Amino acid sequence: MEHRWVGAKARVIDGFKLWYSGGSRDRNGVGILVDGDLREQVVEVRRINDRLMMVKLIIGGCTLSVISAYAPQVGLDEEAKKLFYEDLDEVVRGIPNTEKIVIGGDFNGHIGATSNGFDDVYGGFGFGERNGGGTLLLDFAKAFELVIANSCFPKKENHLVTFRSSVAKTQIDYFLLRKGDRGLFKDCKGGLTPALSREMGEKLIGLGAWSGSGDADAMWNKAASCIREVASKVLGVSRGNFGCHKGDWWWNGEVQGKVEAKKAAYTEWVECVDEEVASLGKSGGIDDDVAHRIEVAWMKWRLASGVLCDKKIPSRLKGKFYRVVVRPTLLYGRVLAVKNAHVQKMHVAEMRMLRWMCGYTRSDKIRNEVIRKKVGVASVVDKLSKARLRWFGHVKRRGANALVKRCEGLVVEGMQRGRGRPKKYWGEVIRQDLAQLHLTEDMTLDRKEWRSRIKVVG
Repeated sequence: MEHRWVGAKARVIDGFKLWYSGGSRDRNGVGILVDGDLREQVVEVRRINDRLMMVKLIIGGCTLSVISAYAPQVGLDEEAKKLFYEDLDEVVRGIPNTEKIVIGGDFNGHIGATSNGFDDVYGGFGFGERNGGGTLLLDFAKAFELVIANSCFPKKENHLVTFRSSVAKTQIDYFLLRKGDRGLFKDCKGGLTPALSREMGEKLIGLGAWSGSGDADAMWNKAASCIREVASKVLGVSRGNFGCHKGDWWWNGEVQGKVEAKKAAYTEWVECVDEEVASLGKSGGIDDDVAHRIEVAWMKWRLASGVLCDKKIPSRLKGKFYRVVVRPTLLYGRVLAVKNAHVQKMHVAEMRMLRWMCGYTRSDKIRNEVIRKKVGVASVVDKLSKARLRWFGHVKRRGANALVKRCEGLVVEGMQRGRGRPKKYWGEVIRQDLAQLHLTEDMTLDRKEWRSRIKVVG
């Protein structure tokens, strides 16, 4: 929650306890309000600045870290936004994976009405057009495997809008949780019908909630007590049903069938001995394998983010660490005839990592070549070409009876090609790589010379 109180203090309000942090009355200020029953479970209160604070609770043997955030407004410079997300990154990295996280607040960004490349963190139900602040939030959620909770449920427009003025209406307030904790948040819908409203009004009048005189605090406490009592009797008290899909709008028969099919495919993949079959799948395509490589590379990058994002470490040393730890996971496995779309996906993922390492975003408008030169990392396109040519040279130097040599000359008879452009295959990509570097096949016989010609620095 946002507030305008000054200082780093705590106060009790109507049985709730409020911890807050603020620098001045006219700008910023964050706070976390904790229910009276949970006050004793608070074990740590950490105030980072007037835009970030965290409260840690122990609930039923589970550790929950609640973070309140207030991102810089659109009109502020990019440096303020970068500092905010750097502080938020540091706080989240300091929370162990075994603990649960809830991040809530005003992020002053629009994530938009469509996912557009962020399907793993975006539920698909948003509002408006995405802007730079929304992209920063989605990048942050993707890096730490978080999901934006209030984008996971279909809502009416007036329920999605969190800021409204005479000239605009936007959605800027969000809740973020770990992907594995999806069961902790549920779709909440209002249950106050006109009939229930009339019933509550009659009961409140009967209790004398609006009558009284004298001290204003006493009148307010009486009215609040009557409202809570009547609301609990008329509307009831929800106890929650965490971890259960029953009643969720999306948990239908079709989704259950696809989940079971995915489990069966995973079991088959685990039991599969052939690495090529396991990575390519039954369809023979490599789309899933490329997506899996990128996901694994991001996991490795997040594990090493403490080093890669440390401002005290030189950029060249970060680049060397990246080449040894992260890049091998991105290029792991046999390099096949990938399409340009596959190469582009890997290139985009790597550039996002390198920009993050250097503390830049795309809004800084710094060219990719400048960033690569700063960290000393070559393009993933060149590294893929080197890996293909290295394997090509290995095949060409093998004897005529070698298995790979015999497979290269294998001809399938009785096979008719379908209509349209033929599918891209390994030999076609190799010819393109050879032409680009002005190489010929007979150069592969000299291993030392071949390796020096295809070498890529970085």
